[in-house]
Amino acid sequence: EPTNHMDVKKVAELVNYLNGLEEVTCLIVSHDTKFLDNVCTDILHYETRKLVNYHGNLSAFVAQKPEAKSYFELASSQGLVWNFPDPGFLEGIKTTTKAIAKMQNIVFAYPGTTTNLEGETVPNPIILNDVTTQCCLASRVACIGPNGAGKSTLVKCLVGDHEPQSGEVWKHPHLRMAYVSQHAFAHVENHLEVSPVDYIQWRYSGGVDKEQEQKDTLQLTPEEEKRITVKDPELAKAGINQIGGIMGRRKRHNEFEYECYHVGQPKDSAYFIPLNELENMVEMGWHGAEMAKMIQAMDEKLAQQNSIVAQRQLTTGGIQEHLDAFGLEAEFGTYGKIVGLSGGQKVK
Repeated sequence: EPTNHMDVKKVAELVNYLNGLEEVTCLIVSHDTKFLDNVCTDILHYETRKLVNYHGNLSAFVAQKPEAKSYFELASSQGLVWNFPDPGFLEGIKTTTKAIAKMQNIVFAYPGTTTNLEGETVPNPIILNDVTTQCCLASRVACIGPNGAGKSTLVKCLVGDHEPQSGEVWKHPHLRMAYVSQHAFAHVENHLEVSPVDYIQWRYSGGVDKEQEQKDTLQLTPEEEKRITVKDPELAKAGINQIGGIMGRRKRHNEFEYECYHVGQPKDSAYFIPLNELENMVEMGWHGAEMAKMIQAMDEKLAQQNSIVAQRQLTTGGIQEHLDAFGLEAEFGTYGKIVGLSGGQKVK
């Protein structure tokens, strides 16, 4: 699928490049009918376990083989039904237009440096600058723009795969985000030798989403790790106890409280602290970004445990029934390895 992630301008450049090759043969697998019409001289068709050659572009092939037109039409998929799980109720969200996730004034640049045209080493350019946006339950948003404009980066900041240098990213404490990346293989590239069922059992065992825990926005820096493991002499001198970790959460008087223990204290000494008091600790300089990360990690853990997904049995039969709803039969879901799946099957 050479044109999958290319904008219109880049596709035109690719067409011109391929048509200008005089001593090269290109073998192309694609569902982009316009692209195939513009570049192909021959079509290889799989018929009764043989490859049959048809001279001409895709339109010429369909003229000779009219039934092949269905390969490129949505109508040919009418028998395929995907049954998505009901996401359930979001506490406190009574309308479909109330914000459930938003970003305010975020700035993002990839870490590191690059070399400019003058050979100078300079910081990587800012990809997103002062971006503000929000989503609600009624949102159906398409991010459009040329390659390199920052579309995927914007989405990754919203879902928590990237951490912006400044600005605020917020989402409802009970919100669970389903994210299929532009390159879907990224989710499963470290699990190619197991079956989809085995991968799902590993990922969700113990009531947590292990992929979710690896997000950049949840990882503590060495400095942040130090603030929750080592007592600060100045704070200790002032009689201020640092938070060493969060063990749970409850709702009391319409406000969330988090079960916290102090640095150097046993976990069974934990007690509940209102959210606004934890936020005040950050404003006072007693804690930094690690506080928001610990709160977010607990929110996401509880959202996962309380979700419909968590109520599903992690048995082979239960997972395969879920995969059946997405059109991935047992031949591939239970008995096949991920490495043997097509790109479309990996997305499922």
